[in-house]
Amino acid sequence: MKQQKKKNRYISYALMYATYNIAMALFAAIISIYLMGIGLSAVQVSLLISISSVSSMVSQPVIGFLQDRFSRKSVTVGMLLISAVTGIIFSRMRSFVPLIVFYSVTSMLMYGANPYIERLAAVCRDYSYKSMRIWGTVGYAVASQAAGIIYDRLSGGSNYYFYFFFIIAAAVSVMSIRTGEAEEGKAEEKKTVGKNYRREVLKNGNFIKYMIVMAMYYGTMNLNYIYLPSLYQSEGVPVTLVTTIMFLSTMMEIPILFLMPRMMKRFHNVQLLTIAFSIAFSQYLLYVLIPVPVVQAAVTFLTRGPMTMIIIMTNMKMITDIVPPAYQMSALTLNSAIAGNLSAIVMQNIGGQIIDRYSIHTLYAFMAGVMAVGLILLYALKIPKGEQRDMFT
Repeated sequence: MKQQKKKNRYISYALMYATYNIAMALFAAIISIYLMGIGLSAVQVSLLISISSVSSMVSQPVIGFLQDRFSRKSVTVGMLLISAVTGIIFSRMRSFVPLIVFYSVTSMLMYGANPYIERLAAVCRDYSYKSMRIWGTVGYAVASQAAGIIYDRLSGGSNYYFYFFFIIAAAVSVMSIRTGEAEEGKAEEKKTVGKNYRREVLKNGNFIKYMIVMAMYYGTMNLNYIYLPSLYQSEGVPVTLVTTIMFLSTMMEIPILFLMPRMMKRFHNVQLLTIAFSIAFSQYLLYVLIPVPVVQAAVTFLTRGPMTMIIIMTNMKMITDIVPPAYQMSALTLNSAIAGNLSAIVMQNIGGQIIDRYSIHTLYAFMAGVMAVGLILLYALKIPKGEQRDMFT
């Protein structure tokens, strides 16, 4: 009987990761192609993404605070359910302002749930993080491929009806996972979250320095996520082949999932971030120096998945090293808001202008330069190294 209980819990984790990541891919994997396909310019796409980032930047610290103060699970499930409805409405819009509103609301709620979902798996004691996270990788990869096929054979808007189904399934999966103090936080600590939030998070010097460095990475990562399909499309690569490249590159996260426990025992946080920043710098620079689709596809395949997974896992480890447990959801969401969304606002506006005035290759040259500055800041600001330990096994 005990064995059956564990099996059910593992199925819940697997379904949570798979359905949530499938929904994310269906919603956003080819968003630049979809928006340009319905008549938006690169500047308009960048403006839409930037405004969405503003809404997320404002809302995510509030979401994290509410999760730390009340029920993390209930807040997360509510956001997923509402995002299902707003995602469908977004797919029906054609005017610029409604597109901005419903894309922003859907993104804010959908991505706002991500820190809790990642943490839910990270603190699980029954199964290793990698055994659960692998389903997210596979789900995202398959859905990225499917998004291109749906776009070509049905319509771009059809992706969002599938999104509706899978984000509802993700909400049900999150609901099905029984949680305790490790996932939800201690009741007595929740009562003091509001009182000590400023001291433990906003005035935490190590956390502030870490956000500054990560802003460099997240800003360029956001541009790459939005415009990489357009880079391939500008060179004559069909949409279905673009999504195949995305599929294969995402699957490369799987080897890193199994290597990360060893890497975390061997390297400290700054070394892990150096690896991720160096991979990103090399990727962006090679896109510029060798504008050949076959070579670029090989670069994407070898670098996109690994650098994504290294950052995801190192980010959670860094937060646990520098922020007290009761405030870690607040710190994760604030880092996502400031380092992720504020940098995205700046980078999206710069990126759209560069593409419209120069070219998408000039954009990637700029992104390589930003990564070089990020590597310098990583050491100049003396980011805490943390312990060489594996927190995901």
